[in-house]
Parts: sequence; structure tokens; C-alpha cells
Amino acid sequence: MIDIKILKRLLSKNEANYPKISLDSLSSRLNLIVSSSNGVTGNVLFLVTMVLIFARHSTKLVNFSLDSTFSFSPLEVTHFSFQLFIFFLFYVKYNQQFLDKVIAHYHVIDIDYDHQTRKFFWIHRTVYRILIILSYIPQALHKVNVYKHSWPYQSQTSVSTSSDFLNYWLTILSTTVYYPFALSQDLILIDLAMLSQATLSNINDQLNAVSKEMQLEGNKLNNKVVKMLRWQYLLIHRLVDESSLFMNLAAIGLISHYVFIVIVDVYILVFDKQIVLIKISSMFAFLGILVELCLITHSVVAIYIKSQQPVPILYKLSFKTDSFSVLNEISLSLYRIGFNDIGFSFGGLFMITPDFISTLAIVTISIIIAIPSFHSA
Repeated sequence: MIDIKILKRLLSKNEANYPKISLDSLSSRLNLIVSSSNGVTGNVLFLVTMVLIFARHSTKLVNFSLDSTFSFSPLEVTHFSFQLFIFFLFYVKYNQQFLDKVIAHYHVIDIDYDHQTRKFFWIHRTVYRILIILSYIPQALHKVNVYKHSWPYQSQTSVSTSSDFLNYWLTILSTTVYYPFALSQDLILIDLAMLSQATLSNINDQLNAVSKEMQLEGNKLNNKVVKMLRWQYLLIHRLVDESSLFMNLAAIGLISHYVFIVIVDVYILVFDKQIVLIKISSMFAFLGILVELCLITHSVVAIYIKSQQPVPILYKLSFKTDSFSVLNEISLSLYRIGFNDIGFSFGGLFMITPDFISTLAIVTISIIIAIPSFHSA
């Protein structure tokens, strides 16, 4: 696994050569197997996977009869809707054609030869991936703890029905199939975000290098250099635009889903009576979800932040030249940066910026604070 190799290089003090930037990974391959681009095999595997993942929701149908009253849990329906949206999005949008187009746009930028760009991509990708995987461990342990204490065969105080056994085993089967796909979806989003960050980091490094050279006496700013960087910024914009066809919807699905889980977990921790061991594991699982949410939002919002970093550097460079052609190129570059922001949006509605994340955090905290009033009502 390439992440382990990169981690070993990080721990070693020797500078190593990093491989070419690629989006190929186990998480990508897993989702491509059940994608729409995999023909009949992909369609069949997707349907089978969906049935297995959502099997536990169908157990409610076992309890329906002509004399029973229909009821449903709004929280369960919301959770199911988020999962259905995310899995269907990956099935339709995340396919080999999409990946080929993204990689083609990246190769046009022609920066894969740069050692620092490769280093940035692989180091950040590995760190993010490891932290995401670690955030899943307390969630998985919590599920194991819950299933252990809800084991239907050890109940002596109440009689377990056949539907209880069916619901128990279907829930375990659903969880076992769901978590590898959920983890792979998070890792795919991280990979695409790191690709955009790496390209922007490259252009920022070039601008910083130009700025340092201009501090030396006698150096003049070359018109061709600014023009090349402006063209490169345009190519990066096209790369992010291509990625956003999938990432915009993935961002609104994953971030909204995890915000929903955070709110529900707070409600359960505060108001639900649980066994002490389950309560403790619930707290760690909540922290895992919170870390996961922070990592995903940070990886996405960092793209917008990096896209704005050239602005102050270009302003400084504009004061270090008297050439009209150079000033014109700098003005065009600033116009390009200000006219079309680079970054992913929240479902195509709002650009994911630090201000947006702050607003989302305030809304989430406000809902959590208001939970006691909902509970009393």
C-alpha cells in the first residue's frame, strides 16, 4: 500500500523521491467496481450492495400487519436518505470517465515533474488518510460494543422474537458492508481535494520564488513569467471545475450527513439512558465523527484559501516594476483570481470558504444548544 511507503519515508530522515501523482487507490477501485461505468457487472454489484447496506431498514416491514399502525422515525428516514443520496451519487458520477478527464486536466498543467508538488500531494494525502482511518476506529468499536450488549440469545428477562433475530443479523450485515464503502468515499474526497491543493501549492511556490528573486538588486520582473503563471492558474481553474462536477454534490452530501450525525449523537449522549460502557464508547465514536467532519471540511476549504494566496504576492510584485506590459499581465492575473473563485461549492449553492464553515459551525452549535427545548416539547 503506497500510504505505508510514504509514511515510512516521512519517518526516515533521508529525502526520498516521490512517485508521480495518481488518484489510483484501493478506495477508488472499490467504488469503480460498483460504478455505472462498469457495465452490467457494475449495475448488478451496485444493486446487491445497496440491498445489503439498507437491509436493516426493510426489517420494519416484518412488523406490519393489517391491524398495526404505520409509524416511522424521522431520524431514521433522514439518515437513510443521506446514505441513499451519497451511494447513488458515487454510482452515477464517480466513474472511470470522470477520473480520466480529471487526470487529463492535471497533465495539461504539466507540473508532475516538480519534486515539491509530488511531495506536497503524497505527504498531505497520507496524513489526511491516516487520520480519517483512525477516526473510524472508535466508531467501529462502538458498533461492536452495541452489538455485544444487544445480543438477542442471552436475554433472560424477555423473549426474543424471530423479527428481533432477523433485525439483529441484518443490522450487523448492513454495518459490515457499509463501513468499507463509507471509508472509501471519504478517502476519495480527500484524494481529489489534495490534487487541487497540490496544483495551487505549485503556483504559490513559483510566485514566492519570483518574489524572492525580485528582492535582489538588479533583477527585473519578466513579462513571460507572469503570463505563464496566469495561464497556469487558468488551467488549474479548469481542473477544479472538472472535479467540481462530482465534488460539489459529494461535499453537500457528506458534510450534511456528518453534521446531522453530530447533532443526533449529542442528543443521544445528553438525553438517552445507556449502559456505562456504551455511553463511554458513544463519546469516543462522537469524537471520531467530529474529527472526520473537520478533516473533510478542512481539506475542501483549504483549496479556496490557497487560491487566494497569489493576490498579496501579485500586489507586491506590481510595485516592483515600471513596465506597462508586466503591470498589464499582473492586472489580468488579479482579475482572473477575483472574477472566478477556485474551490468547491456546497452543492453548487455556496462556495466553501472559511466564512461558510464558520456559519455552518454556528448553525450547528445553535441547533445543539436548542436541543433541550425540543426535548421538553
